[in-house]
Amino acid sequence: MRNSLVLNRDKAEGKLRDLFRFGNVKNSILKDPGYEVYDYVSKFIDLDSERSLAIMTKTTFNVYALSENYFDSLVNFARINDIQRINKYFEAVNSKLPIDGIFVGCVETKSDRKERILNKYPPVLSHIYYFFDFIFKRIFPKLPITKTIYFKITGGRNRVISKTETLGRLYSCGFSVIDECKVNGKLYFVARKLMNLPLMMNPLMARFAKCVDLDI
Repeated sequence: MRNSLVLNRDKAEGKLRDLFRFGNVKNSILKDPGYEVYDYVSKFIDLDSERSLAIMTKTTFNVYALSENYFDSLVNFARINDIQRINKYFEAVNSKLPIDGIFVGCVETKSDRKERILNKYPPVLSHIYYFFDFIFKRIFPKLPITKTIYFKITGGRNRVISKTETLGRLYSCGFSVIDECKVNGKLYFVARKLMNLPLMMNPLMARFAKCVDLDI
């Protein structure tokens, strides 16, 4: 069973590296999410390098399936809002990158979501919609009596996350944010791996992670 998993992982990584050889990654990024994002990411990552990986996945398992310390840079164009157990996902990315490795991701922040909703509907309707959206997305997950209902309905996806919470989670998972840029309603962040998680998972950092999760 273990040999089968290793073989499948090696085949998958081989296919991913083939994408870079034929330039399909660049073409895919230019098509979606677009040239502005490609131009921004290219400032920090050599997308032509075999040691750089660009993916769009909402599944932490797909990150854990990668070889450790093979890729120097990892880009995921899927919003972290749609990823279950965000800290576990950041921990997975941390485990696959070397020290000083670069991680690029994106998020629709709480303020960006509010702006999108208010601009999407007529003035009165948009504020009513946002009020109930705020109650369901921000209050329900925090209350013990409604938390279970919220996660059964959403599966932990399409979460509302503030910029502070996003950056705080990254720092608590061993990264330092070196740059950020808002493009097409999403906040793209560039983070550098500072250290392996076992060296920093102490009570102080755990409390810090809890605080940013509550957006304190």
